[in-house]
Amino acid sequence: RNYFIPFVLVTHVVMSAYWWSGYPYDNVCENGAGEYSYCAQNFWSEGIFPPLPRFQPEGTTWMTESQELLTSLYAWSSVVVVFIASAAFIQNAIIPKIRAIYKSTYEPDGADQRINFSSVMHLDEIHAFIPQVRVKGVSFPMLTCDISAIDEDLLGWRDQIRGYDVHNLIHDVYAITRSKPLHPIFSIVKQFDPNVSSYLSASQPNSPAYSLNPMPELN
Repeated sequence: RNYFIPFVLVTHVVMSAYWWSGYPYDNVCENGAGEYSYCAQNFWSEGIFPPLPRFQPEGTTWMTESQELLTSLYAWSSVVVVFIASAAFIQNAIIPKIRAIYKSTYEPDGADQRINFSSVMHLDEIHAFIPQVRVKGVSFPMLTCDISAIDEDLLGWRDQIRGYDVHNLIHDVYAITRSKPLHPIFSIVKQFDPNVSSYLSASQPNSPAYSLNPMPELN
């Protein structure tokens, strides 16, 4: 929408100038002595822009006076429109991308509703970004992080029968290696509740985000 409609308008104005300049499209010109000969009336294929009447081949003309007037108006209008469209494109598309390389371009949208996330996170439509992988044919996603330090409502789904551990890949690692890794190998997910003065910190080696529990047996 931001580019298609302006592109169509520019194309319409430019091509209208070419259409007026090429009429009557028969490639036949009068040389002034009552003789007619072939001439190229297609300024577009000749690469001429803007298609002004003065670019007609020397000694041969095909435009009438009224046609020359309309062609000139459309040709100069196309120049103005192309210039404005190019300037707008550079201003709105090119410059912001260049500026974003060395300067933040984020601008907040909307007003602060004064609603804390912690007060609405238990609603069904409120979910957090939790690293997980969906596998075709499996009812629930496979978790790729430790969720012991976050509220389970943030996941957006719940296995009422088996819980979350059987869907968490961190337990598969422990079952395979039978040892606790020295450094975290999965994503670290933390939750900081503003209503609680103390919280679990994943920056400590003994934090749940670093601990791996044996994979529960499936019956």
